[in-house]
Amino acid sequence: MRFERGATKHVEIIGRTGLLAPYHDIAVRWPFYGEDRERRYTYPVRKHRSQSSLGLRGQILRIVGSQPEDRLTVLSDVAWSYIQARGAFYEATDGETILEYGETDDHLLIILSGKATLVYIQNGRPSPTAIFRKAGEVLHHAGMHLQMVNPFQIVAVGDSTRVVMIDRASVYELIGQDVQFAEFLFKDLSERFMVSLSYLREQRQEPLIIRLAKRIRTIIRHQESIEFTQSELADIMAVTRISISKAIKTLEEEGLLKREERSLISVDREKLDAWLRAQEEDDKE
Repeated sequence: MRFERGATKHVEIIGRTGLLAPYHDIAVRWPFYGEDRERRYTYPVRKHRSQSSLGLRGQILRIVGSQPEDRLTVLSDVAWSYIQARGAFYEATDGETILEYGETDDHLLIILSGKATLVYIQNGRPSPTAIFRKAGEVLHHAGMHLQMVNPFQIVAVGDSTRVVMIDRASVYELIGQDVQFAEFLFKDLSERFMVSLSYLREQRQEPLIIRLAKRIRTIIRHQESIEFTQSELADIMAVTRISISKAIKTLEEEGLLKREERSLISVDREKLDAWLRAQEEDDKE
């Protein structure tokens, strides 16, 4: 048994077994304390963490206390105080798994700083999605409401990604107390829905080369280069490797990008933006 201290809470890891097996169990209990040091609230957070989700050098994802800089301006004082009392705060560095595949059907996560990306598991292998979430955005929102386990891993992008995990009962209680928090969640879910619709529209109406250029533009907003193989890009765009290879070659001939390694593509952002604007103007004529 061991204890870790946070700013307003103690974390008690009460069981861990089978570390040499593909999966091991971690039972986590969160006792919260008020000013009088009285225990106020407890709930389980994690169970059945795989070795792949232990993070770099095999260490458990860092459980931390809330910090003043975690506060999101979109949240009211009521909402933030409640989240500080009921939420589980985590910190991860680049490439560490924040949430393992199929880990929860009872929580959502709010990104407080840094970025995260979604990784789907296909045939037992991780498959990138080129879907990113940044500070102030919500993860596993719909899954929590529908009580469906998360069909993806959530992986940190960058050196300091901090998130807070909140269970369904607490989310619903806070929605009942704070209209601003309800609006925050509704807006985030609506934006995710509109993005999905735009992807569907593009897939039906636009040529692959335009769709790929737009997706590349989205990716480089979050990272300096495209570190995906052609096979991964083909999965992301739902096309064959031959089709994605031809599209990449065309964009390269246009001087918009350059293949430097097997899974590294550098992009001329200004040329790419200008080229996409020109395509849009052509469509209007």
